[in-house]
Amino acid sequence: MSNLDKAAELLRKEQENGDIDDIEVYLAKVAEVAELCRAIRADHKKEVAVLASKRSRAKRQERIKKALELLEAQESGEAQESGEAQES
Repeated sequence: MSNLDKAAELLRKEQENGDIDDIEVYLAKVAEVAELCRAIRADHKKEVAVLASKRSRAKRQERIKKALELLEAQESGEAQESGEAQES
């Protein structure tokens, strides 16, 4: 279990149990943790963008592949129809 998993689990338990002595201090700490999470996310922003771009490119390539297969099948069907029409 990672540190993040442990922290999330402990925060959930703490919230569920209501074991909060000073709500203002608790909420200030929660805000501090949230800010740290945003900073961590910002540090990895470029990596996330690269992954999203790779996924998008892969989807686009898959759509192109399917379109080419469809076109090939359509052209093959038209060629067959043309051949049959010439035989008649």
